[in-house]
Amino acid sequence: MMKRIVVLALVLVMLAGCSSSDEVEYLESDIPVVETLIVGESLEVLYREDELSLSRMISYIDEGKEVLLSNNGPTHPEINGDRSLIAFINNAYWEAIGEVLLFDGEKGITSFEYTKDQYTPKDLEWLDDSRLLVVVGYAYGTVSRGGDLYLFDIDLQEVELIYEAKDHEEVVQSMVTPDGVSLTIIHFDENYESFETYNMNLTERFD
Repeated sequence: MMKRIVVLALVLVMLAGCSSSDEVEYLESDIPVVETLIVGESLEVLYREDELSLSRMISYIDEGKEVLLSNNGPTHPEINGDRSLIAFINNAYWEAIGEVLLFDGEKGITSFEYTKDQYTPKDLEWLDDSRLLVVVGYAYGTVSRGGDLYLFDIDLQEVELIYEAKDHEEVVQSMVTPDGVSLTIIHFDENYESFETYNMNLTERFD
């Protein structure tokens, strides 16, 4: 099922002094905190979201202060199995080109961009501690909701196509199960005016 390798553009930004404190100076924001994730031993990562205004923000606590990671339309941060990394899609707006960001408390934040013009990541899911399943699809127009499924290997710094959607179909979500990976796929009618949803299982575990 593995097909082609896509070159990554890697950007590393060092963020120093990532530690938490009992007394925290929070950012002045009207966006409520809806979830706190613990990365590593004690690094607190905050996810803020306001469904009415569609505002989203991710930050972390550093020496008693809340430090902004992103307020540019980030998706919900997903943490890997050993809780050493979080991943999210930045600039995840309608008809926008986003990027997948990885963050930990030691190396800082790393981003990779899909290099095919006018395509953007739309969904992500951790396969294991160092590999991400990422749905990448066409960014523009009112029809496209998903795309094809790729595997991002953090250690090898490679992206591989593992499932290419058929004609009139798009993968919109992946979920890791004990038996492999379950895909949620939408199938459009001939004129792309309506669609039906079905699930498909990939039994290969990508070992």
